[in-house]
Amino acid sequence: STAAPQISLEALLVRAPAVILFATTNATTTQQNLNFWQAYPSLPAVKNQRIYGIHADWLVRPGPRMALGVKAVCKALSP
Repeated sequence: STAAPQISLEALLVRAPAVILFATTNATTTQQNLNFWQAYPSLPAVKNQRIYGIHADWLVRPGPRMALGVKAVCKALSP
């Protein structure tokens, strides 16, 4: 299998994303990710509270639950 593309934190900060999505498996991981991004208050995604954790199983395991992942991504990206 091919590894997913990686982007450096510096490159991400330069791009100033309006939305940040991350895969998560539990409430602790979700909170850790949310806390991490709070260190970058100038990012539009942080400033506008548009950081979303989506259950990893919905995103990476092929099957019917992928539809839940697609729905969660669409909801996060909707204005």
